[in-house]
Amino acid sequence: MQKRYEKQQAEVDASRDLEVAKFNAEAEKQRKIKQEVEVEAQRILQEARANAERISVVAAADAEKILKVTSAQAEGIRQTLDAAKDYTPQAFARDFLAVLPQLYEHIDIGDVTLFGGMGANGDAGEEGGGAGAFQVFGNVLLPMMLMARMMGFDFKGLMKESLGDLAIEA
Repeated sequence: MQKRYEKQQAEVDASRDLEVAKFNAEAEKQRKIKQEVEVEAQRILQEARANAERISVVAAADAEKILKVTSAQAEGIRQTLDAAKDYTPQAFARDFLAVLPQLYEHIDIGDVTLFGGMGANGDAGEEGGGAGAFQVFGNVLLPMMLMARMMGFDFKGLMKESLGDLAIEA
């Protein structure tokens, strides 16, 4: 009996030792998995922090660039408004007349069409349609020429410069 008891006791001890070894092996495996997960989590966290820092630096640079551009634009607008405070109608007329040659550079005579709503005697749709050209002359060119003369500008010279060979003395 004693031998059988010792044999059973040895089997129980061996079985218990085997179970303890299995349990310890599983615990060691779980500890390694936990450690690997923690290392991976630290790596992901460091990568996220680096990305956040990079995004923050790029955003700060973009914000600085936008601030500089908008500040420069605002300063330009402020200077324009400051200059416009003293902008008189005579200065506007002078500047307008100075720009005329540039405007005429981009106009071909073929691009210009004169429309007249009234004939020479006031009738709509009169044959010949010559009144339209005279209306443009009377309503636009004549006042412009008078204004240029009052301000001391050489309107004929401007027209000659703008229209070149198409300008005539009349």
